[in-house]
Amino acid sequence: MSKHITTGTTAPATTPAGVGHHYIDTVSGKAYVSIGTSSSADWSEGGGGGFGQELTILNSTSTFTIDPDNVAIYACSGANAYTVNVPAYNAAWVGVLTKVEFRFSGAGVPTFTWSGSITWPGGSAPNFDNANIGYTADVIELYTVDGGTTWVGAYMTEGMNG
Repeated sequence: MSKHITTGTTAPATTPAGVGHHYIDTVSGKAYVSIGTSSSADWSEGGGGGFGQELTILNSTSTFTIDPDNVAIYACSGANAYTVNVPAYNAAWVGVLTKVEFRFSGAGVPTFTWSGSITWPGGSAPNFDNANIGYTADVIELYTVDGGTTWVGAYMTEGMNG
């Protein structure tokens, strides 16, 4: 667990104390990483530079769209229902592989409805059972060969404890 995590209800407005520190806006769910220590402009949303990590906090039933340009991390709580979409066609995504991590906390098992453009091995989407109440994480990968018209999903890791 990092000792350099700060939270607030808006984007960070202070100068980071060190490089690599983390800040989480608990209202928007956006995560920032410090890339310098000169001013508040040294906070970079999503980790900065190319394919960053983007944390989204989902405290209630939600519908969201995965961004293939980022490693998406979704913090899910309780027995909420989530609808997961993927974006429409983008020529830049031909051959794109993206990782999506779901972090679970709280009591209850969340349910997921997946976009119809995602196919899963064996024909069934993953069932996140969250058997270990507390904190666990499951990881999927999504791959497209046609720019996002169709996606292939793979369940990579189940129930990592943190």
